[in-house]
Amino acid sequence: MAKKQIKRKKKAALKPEAVPPKDFLDMIAPAAVKFNTDSYILGGAYHCTLALRGYPTSTEELALLRHLGEKSGVTLRIYTRQVTPAEENAILHNATNKSRMERGNTNDMKQSITAEANLQDVAALITTMHRNREPLVHCAVFIELSARDSDSLRTLRDDVTAELTRSKLNADRVLLRQREGFLASNPAGSNVFGSLYERVLPASSVANLFPFNYSGKNDPNGFYVGRDRYGSNIIVDLDRRAEDKTTASVLILGNSGQGKSYLLKLLLCNILESGKSALCLDPEHELIDLCANLGGCFADLMSGQYIINPLEPKLWDTDGEDDPEAPAAFRQRTRLSQHISFLKDFFRAYKDFSDRHIDTIELMLERLYRKRGLNNHTDFQSMRPDDFPILSDLYDVIEDAYQHYDREENPLYPRELLQEVLLGLHSMCRGAESK
Repeated sequence: MAKKQIKRKKKAALKPEAVPPKDFLDMIAPAAVKFNTDSYILGGAYHCTLALRGYPTSTEELALLRHLGEKSGVTLRIYTRQVTPAEENAILHNATNKSRMERGNTNDMKQSITAEANLQDVAALITTMHRNREPLVHCAVFIELSARDSDSLRTLRDDVTAELTRSKLNADRVLLRQREGFLASNPAGSNVFGSLYERVLPASSVANLFPFNYSGKNDPNGFYVGRDRYGSNIIVDLDRRAEDKTTASVLILGNSGQGKSYLLKLLLCNILESGKSALCLDPEHELIDLCANLGGCFADLMSGQYIINPLEPKLWDTDGEDDPEAPAAFRQRTRLSQHISFLKDFFRAYKDFSDRHIDTIELMLERLYRKRGLNNHTDFQSMRPDDFPILSDLYDVIEDAYQHYDREENPLYPRELLQEVLLGLHSMCRGAESK
């Protein structure tokens, strides 16, 4: 019996299903959206919305929400609309009548005092509006917080609440209405709450809620120093005189580790880049590396290897100061007269010399420079450091005048005064301090 041949039908190959192209909304839509009591899940992050309800009556602080604008995971949305003249009159009239009615309540002292303060605030507001031509504005502020998990969101919410409390601002957690909070805080959303969280504020107070402020300096032809506490750039020109900067002096104050040395190095680098010379006193030896990298000269004066000759005339000012309150050394016109005037202050600071001692030292200095052929017409630029007298030479001149006092012609000083000067300068000129 012939076997029946069973013919199996071949299964038709499955055609791959065509994937419809995704539009832009499908690509940006979150994978999951779930709204809870005080938060909501949007995509892979946890979010929540806060709404400002309480505002301080008055404050001197600027940019109240500036710290929130710099904080990661915080979105700030501010709605504003100007109050119409009819609304303005009605709002002020209702606020005045309410405060007067509550002020007349004799049973509640707290309410009466609060109403009196509110009435005074309304009067001050009307006065300011009339003086500054300032309009009233409906303002609503919503803050959206986002974090990777619920614990981080809770921590961020506590930080933001503490920051708002520091600025005397109260926030509502918008319980059971996080969906509306999401729509209100969304950059593409709208104020779905209407007038629930709106407050009528002066335009200047509304501007104070924006996290943008400017308090830095922006001098033309200045150099960048850093940022101030508000985040504004500080570009300063130390040679420029303005109402807020009358001198080129810089005072750096701060606690340990706050960057005082770093700021000093930054200023030095910019001063050197401008083609100027810089002379620094570095008692802590913090500028050795900077000096070496910039091709400077570092001299350790405490090692005894370098010696400063205080008798070498230095040029302080080419023209002299016209200010009568300036030090005497800066009011002189020539290098030698400037330096002798400086040496008078130098010796007065070294020892408690009287005016008679200082005048005697000045006469001895003039005699010393005259003996070396130095006067107001000398070309000091062509002289070497070895051409100037030193302190031991000054001591020799004073000692010679003391020993040969009888040969002095009409001396202006007694011999005992020379002896006291020699005794006071001995340590500096020949003693232990001269080594």
